[in-house]
Amino acid sequence: MNTISSAQPLGDADLNRLDALLDELSPDTAMLLEELDGFMAAVACTPDDIDIEELLPEILGLDDDEEPAFGSAAQASEFKELLERHLMSVAEALSAGEGFAPILMHDDDGTPQGNLWAVGFLRGMTVQPDAWDRLDESEETGALFEPFEALAEEIDFETGEVSAAVAPERRQELIEAMIEAAFSFHERLRTLAGRSDRH
Repeated sequence: MNTISSAQPLGDADLNRLDALLDELSPDTAMLLEELDGFMAAVACTPDDIDIEELLPEILGLDDDEEPAFGSAAQASEFKELLERHLMSVAEALSAGEGFAPILMHDDDGTPQGNLWAVGFLRGMTVQPDAWDRLDESEETGALFEPFEALAEEIDFETGEVSAAVAPERRQELIEAMIEAAFSFHERLRTLAGRSDRH
């Protein structure tokens, strides 16, 4: 649930295990870690509580009537616990207004890309659309979405083709703008809902 509680961010070993479980459970359709991180950030922005169970179909890319293919109760518990911890730590960082470090894939030159993070965030907005519908339609709000759209639309992930290339010098600016926008969305959505978790 999106309640603020002490949650340590997942360490490298935890993230590697989560990555492995995503691949084991749904190798063809599950989110990659970068996409999952962006997805969780969008979910954490919304003030309404949500159960991890509700997120599993989207995270694993399952059909509406399809159940996760857990190999055991222990595997199911481990997977859900890792997801819960990650969501809580992201929510805590966004609530604090600092300390959020996104998980980003890097190219061969070590440059973070941000495409999947943007895609994941936009997918996360569909989980609780009513919350996002509370935002106004001002130019300022529209500008907050621009970096997500620019990076999400750069690559056609079905074909691998670059459809709207982002200049190298612009990429880092867009990534930084996305992170700042996540903090802004978190604060705005809670204000609109009459809640404030910042401490």
